[in-house]
Amino acid sequence: MDYSMMSTYAMAIVNSALSGIFTEYYITKKETIYLWGAIFCNVFVIFNYITIFAMTGVAKGYAYIKILSIMCVAIYGVATFHEKMNKYSILGLILGACSIMLLNVK
Repeated sequence: MDYSMMSTYAMAIVNSALSGIFTEYYITKKETIYLWGAIFCNVFVIFNYITIFAMTGVAKGYAYIKILSIMCVAIYGVATFHEKMNKYSILGLILGACSIMLLNVK
């Protein structure tokens, strides 16, 4: 995998995670700047999806992006909101990653 593909994956993962974070901030704070941030991230991630799916296929690309974006949101929650990772939340992350992988198996 070359650097342009890795950077496209990185941008897709970050934008996928940021769109959820901006949506949550918009729901709690009711400021439209967060809504515009979520819209921008979702539009940008669509273009990244098109590039990734054309090169690697939908099953492989979607699984990688979603699993890594779930991990990014979990790390963001621990780092920013000081959430505690107990055995149930770790088990939930593992089961979530496994479910995405199993959904994409032929």
